[in-house]
Amino acid sequence: RLDLLSSKDWQEDPGPVYDCVVFYDGENYRAVVGDEADLRSTTPMASFAVERQYRPLGVLDQLNFGVNFYDSGKVLSLVVDS
Repeated sequence: RLDLLSSKDWQEDPGPVYDCVVFYDGENYRAVVGDEADLRSTTPMASFAVERQYRPLGVLDQLNFGVNFYDSGKVLSLVVDS
């Protein structure tokens, strides 16, 4: 495993990187997910089971996602269609 992680093939294409911030608003856990440096314009999302929110990961991806929270908000799950 160490050989794979330290090889140049692995380092050349990191793939998409998203910032994820989880917080509790007093009623529900919410997540802000984005690939921009400034996440202030991104709308926080509650768990899909609570508010049925979803949105695309990006314009080119054409992949929608929702969020779920586990372990009292310590684990964020991005859920996509299969």
